[in-house]
Amino acid sequence: MIAGRKDMATPVEAGEYIRAHIPGASMTLLDAAHISNVEQPHDFTEAVVGFLTQR
Repeated sequence: MIAGRKDMATPVEAGEYIRAHIPGASMTLLDAAHISNVEQPHDFTEAVVGFLTQR
């Protein structure tokens, strides 16, 4: 789960709810609003690659 701290459309609490209900899920908070992959592309990519390469 990647969430933006400034996202008014999908607040952090909604992301926490989703993360809590998916076994093995993790959550990364970015300093962004709703389109975090555009607003924080480097941090977003790091989070995705980190998740995909964890063992």
